[in-house]
Amino acid sequence: MPPEAFIAYSSPGRFRVRIPALKGNPAALGACGEKCAACPGVETVDTNAATGSLLFLHRTTSVAILDFARSKDLFVVREPGRALKPDPANFRRDVRETFKNADQQIRKLTGGEMDLSGVAIVALIGAGSIQILEGSAGALPWFAAFWYAFNLVTKTKETDQ
Repeated sequence: MPPEAFIAYSSPGRFRVRIPALKGNPAALGACGEKCAACPGVETVDTNAATGSLLFLHRTTSVAILDFARSKDLFVVREPGRALKPDPANFRRDVRETFKNADQQIRKLTGGEMDLSGVAIVALIGAGSIQILEGSAGALPWFAAFWYAFNLVTKTKETDQ
């Protein structure tokens, strides 16, 4: 039975298929990509073993390519007509969770003496001091922008719960 896959991204002439079973297996993913390249209308197939994905550049339809892959037992997509669309609420939640996890790790590593905000403050003061000493104080620096973004993310209402 061929491995299950899903469409991670789709636009005219280009789409990406992720095959979780082939993630981290460059040989198997490369062989799958080479076989998919034989599909009529496929121009190129790029593989990414780190994500287990195939990127198709084509002059045909994605459905034709998915049918070809299924007929050759390369992989099968259960819902070929539906590409995954990013959900902004999920993205915000994922970013918040990433910062919360980092905060917990820092608290754990420092025995509760420091948190993510404390680390950010120390880093900002250090970076700001360096800019002042170098005489390059000017427009809003990248780290300040990140700090403002961090505050917005952590203070955003959890509307997706």
